[in-house]
Amino acid sequence: CRQVTLVGTAGRIICQKNPSLFNEIARAFADEPAVRFLWIGDGELRSRLSSPNIMVTGWLPADRVREELGRLDVYLSTALWEGLPLSALQAMGAGKPLLLFDCVGNKDLVAEGENGFLFTEKAAAVERIRSLRADPPRAQSLGAASARMVRTRFALTNMLDQFRRLYLELAD
Repeated sequence: CRQVTLVGTAGRIICQKNPSLFNEIARAFADEPAVRFLWIGDGELRSRLSSPNIMVTGWLPADRVREELGRLDVYLSTALWEGLPLSALQAMGAGKPLLLFDCVGNKDLVAEGENGFLFTEKAAAVERIRSLRADPPRAQSLGAASARMVRTRFALTNMLDQFRRLYLELAD
């Protein structure tokens, strides 16, 4: 019997996070009990997450959020816009492959095909989930690349150094 694949996200369930698209993607797997979805968080649009294969955790303390992110097989973001999404960075740190809606903020976290994928349509997200499920070594490789990327590109000391160089360049 095949292992369950857990696809999830973390954040407030609000318009920006596009819970309707998350629900549509989950609904595409509603007849496949081995694919489950998890929304870590809560919010005013919780009722939009009506597919029977979605579990919503409600609000959790930070350590439990990290624990739940660690359980995921794929980190999925359907957000319409982002700054630099903390939950996606945390998922990267936990070694998860990313499947992110192609928007400002998310684009900065994905090296296409290296640590995950961007998508703009439900069908593309569904296909990526299916392909990652069918190829666990590929999913693990993408997740390992996420972990390396967050340590190198998004480590605090590196980011501070990049900001310092930018400010010096702009000051000239």
